[in-house]
Amino acid sequence: MPQTEDDNNSVLSQEITTSITESSPIIIVCAFDHCTEQNTARCRKCNRPFCIMHANRFSPNLCKECFANLSVMEGKFVRTFEDFDTKNDKLVITKESCTKYYMDGPDWPFLTAYIDTLSDDELKAVWNFHFFVMKLIESENETRKIERQRKIRETPLPVRIITQKTITKVAKAVDTKEDVIKRLQKQGLPQNVIDMMVSAMVKP
Repeated sequence: MPQTEDDNNSVLSQEITTSITESSPIIIVCAFDHCTEQNTARCRKCNRPFCIMHANRFSPNLCKECFANLSVMEGKFVRTFEDFDTKNDKLVITKESCTKYYMDGPDWPFLTAYIDTLSDDELKAVWNFHFFVMKLIESENETRKIERQRKIRETPLPVRIITQKTITKVAKAVDTKEDVIKRLQKQGLPQNVIDMMVSAMVKP
């Protein structure tokens, strides 16, 4: 059956479309959050393109969704030392404890596999990257410590108000001889004892 003009036009348009598709460059954009950034890199774990805004917090070679299930664990490490004191003839037991930090999480085993796939140049680049990141973290940590100490040092201490109590002493009037006698009589003492006590109190 002979081809019509419409068939010829359809074949021609398909050839043109195929030619344009093959000759046009493939534009790769970031695969996260409908981002249109074209300056991307391939994730070393999932091979998806990502931009700098969607890179992993721990490594720029991974996208934000890979190597995310990672955590720092804290534990106590205790060591026991035993030593015999010959002078006192006793066993001395000393215990030392410290805090131990280690990495854990489902993505942690991937790091070993990822390092094994690196070439010598890539391994050197990654090592330098993390070395300088560690130096920046140490510097920032010391800066923050100094800033906290400065704020504590410049914080004014609370003012303590000390109130003084004034004690007023009232001088009592001197008892007369009659007052002393009456007070002793109220106590039920014999009169001769009262006379002796009064005579002893009166100055010569």
